[in-house]
Amino acid sequence: MHVFTQLGAGPYGRIGSGVIELIASVLLFLPNWVRLGAGRALGTMPGAILSHLTLLGIEVGGDGPMLMQKYGLPSFPAFLFIDGNGNVVKQAGGYHNPNALLTLGKQIIN
Repeated sequence: MHVFTQLGAGPYGRIGSGVIELIASVLLFLPNWVRLGAGRALGTMPGAILSHLTLLGIEVGGDGPMLMQKYGLPSFPAFLFIDGNGNVVKQAGGYHNPNALLTLGKQIIN
């Protein structure tokens, strides 16, 4: 909430951004819609990057070190798979190619 308030986007910006990202995520898992999902995801990234570089700063609210410490993350990027109760089911750090990420996601689902 802090980020969108600082950007002057309020709740509508937060909800709108979340809906766009959710749609993009779902499309990435549908074989016939992967390109559209990738396009939507790539379309949201420039806005996020620009706002961090120009208005927000790279680290917002000092949460980077806190999250790394809380979850014992060795590096960025970090992937945390969290269940409905807030428990970390699996975590992975560093670069993973797309096939490795899909394999990791499938392992967690099964």
